[in-house]
Amino acid sequence: MALGKFPWQIDGGSWSSLSYNYFKKKYQPGDNIVVDSIKVTAKPASGSAMKALHEVIVKGDVKRLSELLQRRPHCLSECFSNGLSPLVLALQRASDDVVAALLRLGADPGQSCQASSLQAYNYKRTYHTNIWAEDDYRLDVQNPANNPAVFPLDVAVGMEQVGNVKLLLSHGANPCEHCTAGLFRLALFAIEHQSLDLLRLLLQMGKGKGMHSGVYYAADQLKEHLNLAVSKGLIAFVKLLLEFGAYPDSEYNHSVPLVIAADNENLAMCRLLIDAGASLSSPLNSRPVLARALLANSLNAVRNLIALGCDVNATVYTCFLPSHYHLSELGLACPMIHLAICKRNLEALQMLLEAGARTHDTDMNMNTVLHASCDKKTALPASLFNKLLKILPPFCPNWQRKILDARNAAGLTPLMVAAKNGRADLALALLQCKADPGVHAQPKMERKTALHLAVDSGDEACLLAVLRNGCKVDVRCSGQRTALHVAVQQGNVNFVEILVSHGAKVHAETRWRECCLHLAINAQSLDMVKYLTGQNHRVNIANSNGETALMLAARQSDADICQHIIDRGALLDVRDKQGETAFMYSIFMNRQLNSISLIREGANPYIGQVKHASPLYRCFFHNQLRTLQLLIISGVRFTRSHLEFYPKNLPAAQDRRLMQWLEHRLQNPRSLQEMARQSARSWLILKAGGKGMLRLLPRVPLPEKLKSYLMFESSDENLEEIDPSM
Repeated sequence: MALGKFPWQIDGGSWSSLSYNYFKKKYQPGDNIVVDSIKVTAKPASGSAMKALHEVIVKGDVKRLSELLQRRPHCLSECFSNGLSPLVLALQRASDDVVAALLRLGADPGQSCQASSLQAYNYKRTYHTNIWAEDDYRLDVQNPANNPAVFPLDVAVGMEQVGNVKLLLSHGANPCEHCTAGLFRLALFAIEHQSLDLLRLLLQMGKGKGMHSGVYYAADQLKEHLNLAVSKGLIAFVKLLLEFGAYPDSEYNHSVPLVIAADNENLAMCRLLIDAGASLSSPLNSRPVLARALLANSLNAVRNLIALGCDVNATVYTCFLPSHYHLSELGLACPMIHLAICKRNLEALQMLLEAGARTHDTDMNMNTVLHASCDKKTALPASLFNKLLKILPPFCPNWQRKILDARNAAGLTPLMVAAKNGRADLALALLQCKADPGVHAQPKMERKTALHLAVDSGDEACLLAVLRNGCKVDVRCSGQRTALHVAVQQGNVNFVEILVSHGAKVHAETRWRECCLHLAINAQSLDMVKYLTGQNHRVNIANSNGETALMLAARQSDADICQHIIDRGALLDVRDKQGETAFMYSIFMNRQLNSISLIREGANPYIGQVKHASPLYRCFFHNQLRTLQLLIISGVRFTRSHLEFYPKNLPAAQDRRLMQWLEHRLQNPRSLQEMARQSARSWLILKAGGKGMLRLLPRVPLPEKLKSYLMFESSDENLEEIDPSM
């Protein structure tokens, strides 16, 4: 919507202060419009007068301009057909004399006009900041009324007319109201064009009320101006900004003035900022300039700041640095040399060391510079790491103890950190420097060595690098586990082969007397089990609980592992310290296939049993109907004595399904005979059991207590009808 002025007739007088944004169309002379209950009549100037004014401005004829405006003064407040005001047209034509004449004749320096063409609004956007959206600069050529307003100051700034900007300000233009850019961008314009007088004028106008709307303090808004002046090396401008309250340590666009000056090797500017209060270094400084120079990879700034006296041994609190640096991997506090490692800048590191930086300083997790170089997030490439190993020793008198084999808070040496992260190249470089591979970590890291951590990383090259450089293959960590045990638990057959080829003992036991075969079965790795048994691993070794490999395999879900252990000659009826066999393990865990395999291979289901711990009791108590069926079909003897105690432990009505099936088997010898015919072995067991069990079972009445638990509610939808023929 247009914001240009328009002359209006009120009671015979001319009123030119009515803003054109009240109206959305061009009015003809004589049109009546009501504004705030006042009847006004549009009284625009004639087209010939405006045409003549346009020609005079284009030609730059100041004399004719004065004569014309003396006869038609109201033309100064009107706009041409293209939406431009006379003052804006003169500024666009760069006619300094015409601009001065228009202002002298009464042109309003704060008058806005409509930007109706790209040419009218085609001034440079050098001073665009994030305060103004990019859409503010797009013009609608088809519908000029949708375009934003244009002020004379805007055009003067866009056309880089420093003299006209001063002229407009001297004639009463208010940069806070009569300029889209505002004081903020006008001040940047003054610095960019090195107009000290203009900058002083603007700072005086904006002092105490902010550079935009008075909400912010001027000193807080001068940080961009100060950075711009410092980057251009304008000492006089910097002094002026500091006089008006600019903060010498203020940050803008991730940089501070002192770092900019040091990067430009402007030592005079650096001293000026330091004298004004810029801080070089402080243990709790929230803006450590040397740290910022390191993170910006500015070697010039680092060199000059060190020369100015920055403390190279200061602790950097990364929580005070801006979040865009992404320093979470460094922890909350670290020495300066860690920042150089983080940015992979060995030249800056060399400068710090030559300036006296301590190589053994650590961060809050006790990580040295070598730990940081091997860490997963900040690790150096191999080429840079080898250079680092050549740079550090001359600066560290006790190199082996304080740096090469130093431990962090977790007890890890740099070699262990490299092995943990699978960096074979870094581990090999450290081993060539005589790093000790036999150091154990702290208990919270299970006292692992570099070999254990290399196995954990899954990197074969790293494992070979540690093995081939003096590491003992059977060294143990917490729980008396070797690296071979760790590889077996991970199911990594390739690593196991490598360790065995380097002399690892297959039968080595842990603190709980677990051997590799036990660990492989618990990991349910059939390939690992086959490999170990192929290495003549003993299958009947028991752990501290008396559990053999077959017992552990019997309770696993993979039936192939159990069958493989049986095929390798495992003893079937060995008992653990609780008196249970592998068959009892399979029943307890409801591993039906394992139970059948053990029975078919000749396992005795009655060894060491009492009736309350029999396999059938286990089936009753855990409601394993299918397992019970398979056991009976496989030939396990089943008598009434197994039922006499069971009703005491009947947990729920759903178990009545099982009891009904058992009742049917006890009372129907024909079904038992049909079942027995399916297996000759089952028939013999049934025939030999209980002094003619087939003849006696139908005649022996069930106990009343058992009958009360055998009632089956047909209305219960959760229970299924049991097929008596099963």
